[in-house]
Amino acid sequence: MPWQLFRIMIVTLLLLTMQHSIAQQSAPTETTKSSQDVLVVVNGTKLTKMHFDQFVRLYYSGDKKWAQENKGQVMRQLVLQEFFAQEAKRLQLDQHPEIQMQFYLQNNNLLSRLMVDKSVKEKSGVTKDAVRNYYDANQTDFLDGETITVSHILVKTETEAHEVLKELEEGKDFAEVAKARSISASRADGGQIGKITRGRADPAFEKAAFALKVGEVSAPVKTKRGYHIITVTKRIEPRPKPFNKVKETIRQNMVDTYIKSLVQNVLGKASIEIKNTDYQFK
Repeated sequence: MPWQLFRIMIVTLLLLTMQHSIAQQSAPTETTKSSQDVLVVVNGTKLTKMHFDQFVRLYYSGDKKWAQENKGQVMRQLVLQEFFAQEAKRLQLDQHPEIQMQFYLQNNNLLSRLMVDKSVKEKSGVTKDAVRNYYDANQTDFLDGETITVSHILVKTETEAHEVLKELEEGKDFAEVAKARSISASRADGGQIGKITRGRADPAFEKAAFALKVGEVSAPVKTKRGYHIITVTKRIEPRPKPFNKVKETIRQNMVDTYIKSLVQNVLGKASIEIKNTDYQFK
């Protein structure tokens, strides 16, 4: 085989491996008779449909449709992987201590993931009903923020602000006064700013605005821009987010909590002797 082609094949396989990590593996599936069908033989080694399907699951988890529509190209990669693995074994590369350690760690990584996944499914109690029940009991933890619709009149001095207040107290329309006296760009819209939520506006402005009831007008509020006269035209109180928007967050939090307890339980039962205090952990 020409060296250049050999290099291209190696680079192709390395790139494929880098793009699809072992973390994307899923739990084992039931073995069927068809999965034992031999698809190709490489130097005497039989590659079955199970080899092919697992190769797709491992390296093409995000492109399964493409893989099924391009079986020949996927098979080419599987055959190349088998060939190079055979060559590596012939050269006893698999006997190198660092490679042996990589095999060991990768094997442990896969097995530990499978064990945790099995424990979560069978013992965590994180079911659809449990997630729903948690949401129903803790809706105040999943609130959309309070929103108000605000208009304001901005002037340069406190004296002008009190003059504006007097005009409003005399019954003049807020929007008309804003158009006549405000120095804000919102004057063209009668002082309308629109919706604001907490944490998005100047603290002094926000504090005064959220303290108002709909239709109320504030006293002059000083910010670095000047003096504001504020009114609230609409208020939307905090309300629970829809279940469908938060159910996955709740489920993941419940799983995380279970795994933390699982880890503590395992560490509490295991016999662990730290030989080097630099590696001590709690």
